[in-house]
Amino acid sequence: MRLKKLYVTRFALVCLLLVGSFLIFAVETASAQTTYLADVNPIETTIYSNVGQVLDISFQAVWAYGDNVGQAIEYANVTVEVKTANGAVTDMVLANTTATGFVYFNYSSSTPQILTFTPVKLVTPDGTELNSSLLENGETALYGLQSEQVTVYWDTFDMALTSTSTETLEAIQLSVNVTYLLVPEEGLTIQSPDSSQQDFFPKIAHGVNVTINGVQAEETAVAGVYSSNVSTLMPTAYVLVEVSQEGWATAHKAFSFTHDANMIVWEPLAIIFASAYVVVLSAVLFSLRKSKSLVSKRSYLPVFGGFLLILASFIGLYWVLVWFESSLHGFDWALYALLGVLSFGFGFSGGIIAVRRQKQTAVLFVASFSIFVNAIAVKASLDAYQLALPWTPLLAAFAFSVISGLLIGNSDDQFRS
Repeated sequence: MRLKKLYVTRFALVCLLLVGSFLIFAVETASAQTTYLADVNPIETTIYSNVGQVLDISFQAVWAYGDNVGQAIEYANVTVEVKTANGAVTDMVLANTTATGFVYFNYSSSTPQILTFTPVKLVTPDGTELNSSLLENGETALYGLQSEQVTVYWDTFDMALTSTSTETLEAIQLSVNVTYLLVPEEGLTIQSPDSSQQDFFPKIAHGVNVTINGVQAEETAVAGVYSSNVSTLMPTAYVLVEVSQEGWATAHKAFSFTHDANMIVWEPLAIIFASAYVVVLSAVLFSLRKSKSLVSKRSYLPVFGGFLLILASFIGLYWVLVWFESSLHGFDWALYALLGVLSFGFGFSGGIIAVRRQKQTAVLFVASFSIFVNAIAVKASLDAYQLALPWTPLLAAFAFSVISGLLIGNSDDQFRS
């Protein structure tokens, strides 16, 4: 019996020894595996701004757990995820922390919207990556990242024409309604029939600075409605409205519409020009035929090609006048005006050379340049201000240039070197 008790006692001691050894091993293993947790938090969690204004977004990265708790994370790479209000990722910004753990970068928006900026990854100088999931580095350490987001509300101005008067030659009387477009704060909703559209709180913009084609506009008796008198020589009026106030980036919006009084003058001018064009073309053809310098139907190709190129160049000259006058009123079209002058000069001289059947290669280059200006430059200049394209003159100039190039290109034997 004593022997049995002795074996039981020894067995119990062995079990206790084994359990103790396991606990000691477990404690040593737990102490050997260290958790490193980083916090990347914003300096400001909510920012209100307006469209076009460049913001400084800033965070600070510090160790929240581990051997260096409370210390800044120096010279690390931080990836910041940019999302819209509906959760769509629009951008990934890469930035570096400073010696004090701060992260700085600039950001702006071209449209009113709500954007959130959330750090999602941090890479230390030794290459260790930390993200929102706790990652095991071998058997020695666990790494993780926790962060808070910055929410930015991008607001802007909105402008709409309320009235226009073009009954006086060269003069325009117009009024615009100016409102703030304010993005609703988080938690606020607006009923909208189309959920795909961004919702805004419109608010009357009273007492803001409004200029129309560079002329200071005055606020009328109706709050938020501003009026001004401006001038133009063109049959189509191009109007640029700019709105600003202290602390807001300047917003602009362009409008175009027919100037009725000017059109009465331009229409007879267009008829006179077309008639003169036909008369000159007929006179040239008659003179060449009478002098018997044209011996076949193919001999007429350079002549028709040259006159079409001249016609395209005069359409381009109209756009030169539009760009030049609008540049004086605030539109950013000075470069297009210079390009248009070159196109008109090349096109007109190229057309004359083609009629004389000289330097075919140079004329083809001029035709191509005319196509570029009349098609691409006009579209680019109007698209920059979201203005409607006048397809009739645009397509006419394009067609004249293309046909001119085809006629000249298919009359090699008619050109003199």
